[in-house]
Amino acid sequence: MRALLHTAFVVGVWAGVAPTALARDDAGRLLLDLRPWPLVVVAGLTLLVGSALVFEPGKQLAAAGAHLFTTRPGPRLVTDRWYARIRNPQEVGTLLVAAAAPMALSALVTWVIPLAALAYTAVALGPYEERRLHEAFEEEWEAYRDRVPRWIPRRSRR
Repeated sequence: MRALLHTAFVVGVWAGVAPTALARDDAGRLLLDLRPWPLVVVAGLTLLVGSALVFEPGKQLAAAGAHLFTTRPGPRLVTDRWYARIRNPQEVGTLLVAAAAPMALSALVTWVIPLAALAYTAVALGPYEERRLHEAFEEEWEAYRDRVPRWIPRRSRR
């Protein structure tokens, strides 16, 4: 469900915001008002990293038996690989995907995309999912939540 909800949200915001980021020249052709090429490259890399953070952890959850098209937790709490470093890699990935557009496009209105994604994730989806995980796994969830940061991974101790 996470991947589907995140994707639907970003696509929905894009549908409303992207047309305003397009400009027409004198001949009526649509043009993108891109930022300087280094920022476009950074935006492309951000899009790739964000996509990996949405889909790879999704595959990990699916392999663990989680229901990806619902907010119902799977049969076990996933705490390894991606989830050993950060509790919500898919949320972070969604925010990175959403931030790629304003990094590449000059239109200020495109900043609505990551801001809306952050608000949705921080206020609605994230707290709801965490409540469901707490109900399903109780003490195991609490220990995991205390050990692993929500969005920004800690440096590993080696």
